[in-house]
Amino acid sequence: MQSKQKEMEMKLMEANTQIRTMHNLIQELRGNIRVFARIRPLLSDGPDADASAATSCLLPQIDGTSLKIIRTKVDSEGREPAEHKFNFDKIFGPESTQSEVFAEVSEFVQSALDGHRVCLFSYGQTGSGKTHTMQGYGTGRERGIIPRAIEQVGLYMDKIAEFGWEYTMEISFVEIYNETVRDLLRSSDDDNVKHDLAKDSDGNMVVKDVTMIEVDPHDSSQVTYINITQAIVSKVT
Repeated sequence: MQSKQKEMEMKLMEANTQIRTMHNLIQELRGNIRVFARIRPLLSDGPDADASAATSCLLPQIDGTSLKIIRTKVDSEGREPAEHKFNFDKIFGPESTQSEVFAEVSEFVQSALDGHRVCLFSYGQTGSGKTHTMQGYGTGRERGIIPRAIEQVGLYMDKIAEFGWEYTMEISFVEIYNETVRDLLRSSDDDNVKHDLAKDSDGNMVVKDVTMIEVDPHDSSQVTYINITQAIVSKVT
C-alpha cells in the first residue's frame, strides 16, 4: 500500500514538472518582453467640473491590443486635430478592474516560482495610476499586483508543502528617484547608504545593502502593513 502511494506521488510530481515546463514554454512563445497599457478613468478637474461631459483623448480599440491618441485642439502651429495609433500586447481600459490586470500578469509570478527571473516594470507620469495598479489599497477588490502576488506565493507554498517542501519568503522594497536607488523599508528616515547595483555569486544583478524582511504570505495584516508603510515612506521622502 505504501509503495503504491509512493509511486502515485512520484507520478504526480513528474506531472507537475511537465506542467511547469509547458507553462514556461508558452510564456516564451508569447514573448519574453510584453508591454501592457492601462488607461485610468477621467477625473474632474475642480469642484465645478463635469467629468461626465469630458472626452478622453485615449481611445482603446475593440481588438484589445491597440489604442488611438487624438489631439483634439489646433496646436500653436495651426495644425488640425490628428490621430496617432499604437499597438500593445494588451490594453486595459478605464473600466478594467484590479483582478483583471492581475490575471494577465499572474503567469509571471508562477514563472518566478518555477525559478525564472521575472521583472514587472510600471511606468507612467505622476498621477497616472502606477501606485494604484501595483499596490492598490485595502484587503478587498482594490488590492494591487503586489499583495495579490504575495497571496499567490502563499497558495503555492501550501500546495508544495504536501510534497515535503518548505519555503521562506523575504522581500525588499526599493525605488529609483532622481536616478538614486532608495530603500523604502529602511529603519531610519536618514538613509545615506549608497545602494549600488552588482552581481552576486550566481551572476544575478542585485541591489546592495537594502533591507530584507521575512514575510508570511498568509498574514494579510503584515502584507498590508508593509504595503502601506512603503507607500507612505515613498511619498514623504
